[in-house]
Amino acid sequence: MSMSEAILLLSVLESIGQADNGGGVALGSVAWDLCVDEKEIAHACQRAIGRGLIELSEDGRYRLTGAGWWAQGDQRDVTSAYM
Repeated sequence: MSMSEAILLLSVLESIGQADNGGGVALGSVAWDLCVDEKEIAHACQRAIGRGLIELSEDGRYRLTGAGWWAQGDQRDVTSAYM
């Protein structure tokens, strides 16, 4: 993974973490937040899913996993992110 891909991945995790209020975040919302094309965000999300950092709900929204919360710098008790 290149440095720019790693930075985008971390930016995606941060965006999802900040916007998710329990129901997940739409791909378009992340793209809008980061001012990046949806195709690039979709690619970064697929990488994050493959690494177990985010999950995709049945309605197409993204949520951070416990590993995703940790990776994006939220060192709190990750179980609180799902309550």
